Amino acid sequence: MDRDDLLRSLGTRVSDERVLAAMAVVPRELFVDPQLAGAAYADCPLPIGGGQTISQPAVVAGMCQALDLREDERVLDVGTGSGYHAAVMSRLCRHVFGISSTRCSPQVRSARSRQRASTTSPWSRATARSAYRRRRRLTRSTSQRQLATTCRRRSRRSSRRAGA
Repeated sequence: MDRDDLLRSLGTRVSDERVLAAMAVVPRELFVDPQLAGAAYADCPLPIGGGQTISQPAVVAGMCQALDLREDERVLDVGTGSGYHAAVMSRLCRHVFGISSTRCSPQVRSARSRQRASTTSPWSRATARSAYRRRRRLTRSTSQRQLATTCRRRSRRSSRRAGA
């Protein structure tokens, strides 16, 4: 099954055009092991290492449609895994933050680096850079984000006091 066949199949089960467009843009083959790239568009889960699997496209599309994301929303993706679902959601909303409870397996890290280094992707360089920045945000620990937020708030307060 290739990408077009998968999208036709999803079109019969998913009614949200934005979800279908997001699924069409995100290259699933970059999130799986290179040996499984030929099966990347099969509508089935594929192993990504560390006992994890990348969800089947129909499940990802169904979850995205059920979420009914707006462009101004932010999403917390718990159990990010390979990042495929987060990448699809990033096309539907403003920001996606992901948390994984386990360390990334070498296969997952390899998939993420392949995605980052891909030049044959339908994404433009600017989009790939922004996806890289989003992934960097995904890997920040919660305490780092909280610390950064606290520092920004304190900075704003002090600048207001100085200006008053």
